[in-house]
Amino acid sequence: MKKIPIILFALLCTIKANAQIESIGIIKPGASITNTHAFDLYYMPKGKVIKLLNFQTKAEMDSMRVEKYKALTSNYQERIYLSDSTIALKTLEADFWHQKLLQNDTELEQQRIEYIKLQDDKNRIARSRIYYFIAGVLATSVVYVVVK
Repeated sequence: MKKIPIILFALLCTIKANAQIESIGIIKPGASITNTHAFDLYYMPKGKVIKLLNFQTKAEMDSMRVEKYKALTSNYQERIYLSDSTIALKTLEADFWHQKLLQNDTELEQQRIEYIKLQDDKNRIARSRIYYFIAGVLATSVVYVVVK
């Protein structure tokens, strides 16, 4: 499909601007042709036709490469978007767990403070029992000495 415009373009570049091409035929070596039409006939050697067809094939391959590169570029852009999204999600997850760890650290610190307060109360009560016991022993001794 793309061969025709390239061949026509190549032919038109070699002819006059106002010339019209109706058909292109093959002239065998040693043969002659008589122009019976009212317009000019042009011909091209087979080597040039093959060269133009090779250029056309190369142009088609290049256009397919361009399409393939466009598809690869869009795939890479999609992969970049997905990678960025994954990084953003992992960052959010890391922030979430960091906040949870900080919250747990705060709760553990408060429990440690409460534990220390309870230990202090326990020690204070234990010391006060010893003081009450000693005071009771002294009071009993005094009462026993006074009564006797």
